[in-house]
Amino acid sequence: MQFLYQPLTWGFLLVGVPILIHLINMLRHRKVRWAAMDFLLESHRRNRRWVMLKQWLLLASRMLAMFLLVMLLAKWLSGSQWLSWFGGQTTHHYVLVDDSYSMGAKEGNATAYSRALNAVSGLVKSISQRPGQHQITLVRWSRASLIMGAEGEEARLDAAADLLGQSISQNYENLLERVNATEPSSLSLTPEETLELVLPLVAENADQKSEIYVVSDLRRNEFAEPDALRNQLKGLGDSDAKIHIVDCVEEESENLSLVSMEPEKGVWSAGVPMMVRYQVRNRNTQAASNVVVRLKTVTYARDATQQQIDQEYSGAVLELPIDLIEQIAPGETVTRQTEVLF
Repeated sequence: MQFLYQPLTWGFLLVGVPILIHLINMLRHRKVRWAAMDFLLESHRRNRRWVMLKQWLLLASRMLAMFLLVMLLAKWLSGSQWLSWFGGQTTHHYVLVDDSYSMGAKEGNATAYSRALNAVSGLVKSISQRPGQHQITLVRWSRASLIMGAEGEEARLDAAADLLGQSISQNYENLLERVNATEPSSLSLTPEETLELVLPLVAENADQKSEIYVVSDLRRNEFAEPDALRNQLKGLGDSDAKIHIVDCVEEESENLSLVSMEPEKGVWSAGVPMMVRYQVRNRNTQAASNVVVRLKTVTYARDATQQQIDQEYSGAVLELPIDLIEQIAPGETVTRQTEVLF
């Protein structure tokens, strides 16, 4: 049994105080001869066991009360708690960062993704000041999606994680340099694939305390209708893992999303005009007016094999005519078509 304030454990000696008081009271008894004592002694002999039982119960309750009082003051630590305080147990923090395309939305001078990175930095700083040993595994949703798509059931967390089991110390500043240099991807992502990589590892390491942080925009459908996410998290079973949801959007704003984009049936050939149908949905509670849709095509040469890291796209970019949608009612999805020539 371990206690946070060890000197206060001397207070357990006070458990013997009720016994001492009981013995002192017994010494104070005096024998006095009295003619009517025979009747009292007879009654005492009949009820002796019951009287003794009540006295023992009273003494035990007083000792227990003293024991509990000292235990509360000394702050008893359970097995997992004292291991954490004295460095015997590691707390593993799994940080899942949403870097989908929508995280590039700006509010003022900052994007939702930059707020997400600031939240992660503040989290790591806070963890570094806690007692005990701490590790961090950080995974961006885009990395998890690419690994899951490429490797399927054989996908491993170590291939997707930007940080894997890194120790968090007081000198944590250089830990997030690589992550802070990243930008939102151009992908539409969900947290399910990232959780699919992380949850089995949490279940395997039952000897560790685990905390999972989902850093995202809570306006997403996954949080408005969280049934699938809730069912997935049930896979933790009896695990003691804690789950934290971190919102990166300060206030409600226009929330328009591209639902789908696909070519119409017809001849798909170079030099032949092709119609492409796309859908835009207004997920806000107010109508959206004068919605500007900017489309572009990216053409890659047949022999192109090298990525142009100094450019946003490695292929040739062609801006298509701007499309203007006059109004989209709340919750409405508008379908439009445009002509594309490859």
